Amino acid sequence: ARETLALRRGFEKQSVNFSYTPTEAGMHKLTVSADGIAGEFTARNNTLSDFVKVLKDARTVVLIAGAPSPDVTFIKAALAADPTITVSTHILKQGTEFYEGPPSASVLGDAQAVVLIGFPTASAPQNVIDMVATAARNGCSMLFIPSVATDYRRIDALADILPFRVASSRPQEFQVTADVKRNAINDPILKLTGTDTDAATWSQLPPIFRTETFVTPAPGAEVLATLRVNNAPLEEPLILKRETDRSRSVAIMGYGLHRWKLLAEGPRDARGEARGLDILATLMGNTVRWLSVRDDDKRVRIRPSRLL
Repeated sequence: ARETLALRRGFEKQSVNFSYTPTEAGMHKLTVSADGIAGEFTARNNTLSDFVKVLKDARTVVLIAGAPSPDVTFIKAALAADPTITVSTHILKQGTEFYEGPPSASVLGDAQAVVLIGFPTASAPQNVIDMVATAARNGCSMLFIPSVATDYRRIDALADILPFRVASSRPQEFQVTADVKRNAINDPILKLTGTDTDAATWSQLPPIFRTETFVTPAPGAEVLATLRVNNAPLEEPLILKRETDRSRSVAIMGYGLHRWKLLAEGPRDARGEARGLDILATLMGNTVRWLSVRDDDKRVRIRPSRLL
């Protein structure tokens, strides 16, 4: 790209913006050059180079659910709508069988992220829980979304990966709304449009459900949103994220997330208005991108001190 810049006296710095769309993954060298003008002391500083590392934009996600539910349907559809995401779904039946068959260790080993929706339940096979834990310890990231049937006594194997620790849990339900922290509005997971309207959009979302499960952030975890009950704010985590040297994890401590799409778009459709931002799809896309993008996780890295 080229652009003409009118130099102004008295200004030491002037900025020019260029857009760069990579066509393949890997390390790329970008160089910008300024044409010389008469009377310059030297032209040796008219060129500047830098390097960017472009990661692959292809992700494999394994979705494991404790039972069929609207959340499973809507979240699977949101993930499948992204052409860069391949979704493998495994939904638990009444007993220990899965509709699509149980996930295998090889499938989990090749995935960039695993999405747990209402899993594990009381009847969930222990070997599947252990396989998920092994995959997470080997670098597979995790998104955790509960349901009313989630058995928190069975997540001990995942405790080192999840961004929360359970203090107490009861199956009684109540409704909550998201209270996004002001400093988290521009977080890559919660960013919607990148404008000042994002805070109002989050605060106006329909309520979702939650059991009387109270958690504390795990070491190194960050609370992105707390909850409000009857418009009264509570310092109880609703959305958390955590990053370690091996993997990343996100937890949304509520369910009925399909309401963020259904109840937000339904009234507009009934009035014949144009659809607005699909918040659920945006949230899922942001989350999977954040979970999937990470550098090589080898414990020892050797690299040159200068790129040529």
